[in-house]
Amino acid sequence: MSMLNIPVPKAGAGQGMEIDTDDIMALPDDVLKEILLQGAKVVLNRGQSKLKSAKGMEGGKLASHQKAIMEVVAEQWEKMKNGEIRVTGGRSKVSGAAKTEALRLAKALVKDAIKKKGGKVSHYKASQITAAAKAYLEGEHGARLMKIAQANLAEQEKEKQETTGLIDLSGISPDEELIAKNPAKPKKGKGQEARA
Repeated sequence: MSMLNIPVPKAGAGQGMEIDTDDIMALPDDVLKEILLQGAKVVLNRGQSKLKSAKGMEGGKLASHQKAIMEVVAEQWEKMKNGEIRVTGGRSKVSGAAKTEALRLAKALVKDAIKKKGGKVSHYKASQITAAAKAYLEGEHGARLMKIAQANLAEQEKEKQETTGLIDLSGISPDEELIAKNPAKPKKGKGQEARA
């Protein structure tokens, strides 16, 4: 169960109707299709503010303009599939680190499921486990796991901030052989170009 606050602009700022997503999914098919059509129409047509309307155009100019618009729509569809769109309510884009953490968590769940069914994780290709984890993330529980991943990263960042300067490094030192194998690269300053 998840609640959506559907804005009702004519009722005033911040006014909306709370609707359970389960109730939406239980609507008659034709009503649900209309909701999906209207919502997808709004989101797919984002990103075209710099493009003029095709109204009044003809011939080759019309065809090339329509192609340009449809390329923007295709890009928007890819963003929708990847969860990279602006979401009402101000959710920011999910970081790559959060996606990586969510995938790590999903893989652990897949491995746990294999073990619970009496299987051995080593009998499965890593690519199969990754594919099952990605499918899980794209399913109904993916958003919840993404929130857990984001919380994990926030907790790790908090821990880094709190422990900075608290970890005693006096008992360890760099290994000379490892330094020789992997020398430190000089940092490039602004405006400096890489030398060939």
